[in-house]
Amino acid sequence: MKKLLITVLILFSCTITNAEITSKEERFSLLCEAEKSTGFRWENNDWAKKNWTLERYIITKQDYELSSDTDEAEHFMCAYNRQGSFVNTRSSTLYMDSCYMIKKVGEEDDELNYKTCREAWMNESPYALEKVMCKDETDVNGIVFKPNGWFTKYHIAGQVANIPKPVMYQEQVVVKEGVKDDMSIYVGRCSTL
Repeated sequence: MKKLLITVLILFSCTITNAEITSKEERFSLLCEAEKSTGFRWENNDWAKKNWTLERYIITKQDYELSSDTDEAEHFMCAYNRQGSFVNTRSSTLYMDSCYMIKKVGEEDDELNYKTCREAWMNESPYALEKVMCKDETDVNGIVFKPNGWFTKYHIAGQVANIPKPVMYQEQVVVKEGVKDDMSIYVGRCSTL
């Protein structure tokens, strides 16, 4: 009897964990945990392979809203775009922009954590959220994730060319000449909270 109860509980928890997001109005939170990472760092005038610290992220779908302070948007990165209706691309996928808060576990909330991301929805009944794609305006940083599925987070070097002269701040060298940005990629899994 005890084994049967444990089996039922395991099956029930797996059913909850693999639940699909089926409504564009549904607000959900995810815990995304990196399982592997790799990348490169510019050292001694060459690229050195590095494994980065594995991190955990909280991702929450947000409503678009402005703060009561007229000078500053509460969700700065999302305030200028409004959640739209589905855009049909004549394929099996529908796309829609929505606001997401993405931050590392334990990190303080910051206006830069809010991003407008592109959702990809299955274009047949029952509708289900297939993946969400978020990137910055320079295409240097991004994250692609599926609720209760895989995620990939990347940083592609924005300054691949050599920096021609040192970057100074308050008479201190903060970036040496010839340095290139790190490049990294993380893979892991997301689950709803």
